[in-house]
Amino acid sequence: MTFNLFRHESIAAANHSALRAGDLAVTEDGVHVLAYLGDHTWIEADPDLRKVVEIKLPTSISWFHQPVKFVRWSVLDRNW
Repeated sequence: MTFNLFRHESIAAANHSALRAGDLAVTEDGVHVLAYLGDHTWIEADPDLRKVVEIKLPTSISWFHQPVKFVRWSVLDRNW
């Protein structure tokens, strides 16, 4: 199960100090999910490349510049 952390205008503009490795960013339309690795680095499944890729901010990739909701797995919150 997950719980909401906060919403933001984009991943790129969000305060990453509030995030932990394993947190997720879900686009506002629910179409894409990205996982935070820490140190401004994310992983996502790239539909064009058909594989999971690691992306470090800053980036011009569109997924990082649209409204998102940040969520955290409940099990990860208990282990901190």
